[in-house]
Amino acid sequence: QAFPPVSGSVVAEAIVSGSVGDPVIRGTADVTGVDAWQLHAANGHVDLRVAPVRGLGELTLRVPELEWQREVATQASARVAFSTRSIDLVDLRAAQPDGQGQISAAGRWNTRTSTFDARATVMAWRVLPGPSVPVSGVLAATLTMRGSIEAPSGRADITVAGASWEGAQVGDLVVQGIADGRDVRAEASAAALGLTATGSAALQGARQAVVDIRGPALQLARLTALLPAGSIPVDVSGQADVSAHAEGPLTSWRDGRVTVRVGGLDGSLGTVPFSLTGPTDVQVSGQSISVAPTTLRVGGVTLSAEGALGFSNVPSLNGLTVAARGDLGAFVGLRSEEHTSELQS
Repeated sequence: QAFPPVSGSVVAEAIVSGSVGDPVIRGTADVTGVDAWQLHAANGHVDLRVAPVRGLGELTLRVPELEWQREVATQASARVAFSTRSIDLVDLRAAQPDGQGQISAAGRWNTRTSTFDARATVMAWRVLPGPSVPVSGVLAATLTMRGSIEAPSGRADITVAGASWEGAQVGDLVVQGIADGRDVRAEASAAALGLTATGSAALQGARQAVVDIRGPALQLARLTALLPAGSIPVDVSGQADVSAHAEGPLTSWRDGRVTVRVGGLDGSLGTVPFSLTGPTDVQVSGQSISVAPTTLRVGGVTLSAEGALGFSNVPSLNGLTVAARGDLGAFVGLRSEEHTSELQS
């Protein structure tokens, strides 16, 4: 993979003091007009002090203003100390221009035991929508982690207040996660959308994971507002009762299975009412998708579906049958009374 392009200019100097048996290297650098990894810094200053024989060193970085897409951080700074035993992030800080948004972090990596201890805090950080991430809101988060890469433990609490997606209001998003060295468990909610989610995953072996999502009273107008403008040419209103359950190994996710249950669906497409006559399930696995008997009434048309389709040649599956009955002319401008199609796997 090609190294990302980096541009800018630097003026640096280094001074060696001490003795031949125990030299100390001190260096400074001033950088201007740096662009790298979608980051832009008009200027910055670096201080470095290294005692190579003793295996000690310290690096300090100060950037008056740092920009990423539309996000701007002021007075960004980091101080890193390193020795033969550890690498320490002594302090990392950044603020937003108004002084309200704050980020701080610190941590240690023990090079002898390959273990770490880290903590980070985000306070009132205003997230602005960018070209690749069209999300906005006010972020607050705390993170504490320790242990090893294979068996971490700790806790994360994240809140995005007043979140929106491409300008559509989502409301407050809340995520909490806990890891104990063996498993990681998380809960998330979007109260304004009526969605909650829980999940867990093993940190060892095949990393078996389970996720449950529940939306017993989803407002369709809120959900469709999150879609790109013009995706649905008519107004959609109504309510749905939807839940989903997924489980499988993260190391081979194609062996997993997802079940989506629609317990109820009532609403309208413009002035055309629609409703689901009863609960239905859709199951998706690595080999097939199956639909339980499903009947949906849209205006004067009754749509039904049932069957299964394989993602590859699975002879035991008999295909997915979709049927429409009623006054299709009033619905899609056709004049037939009935149309039935069958999709074979």
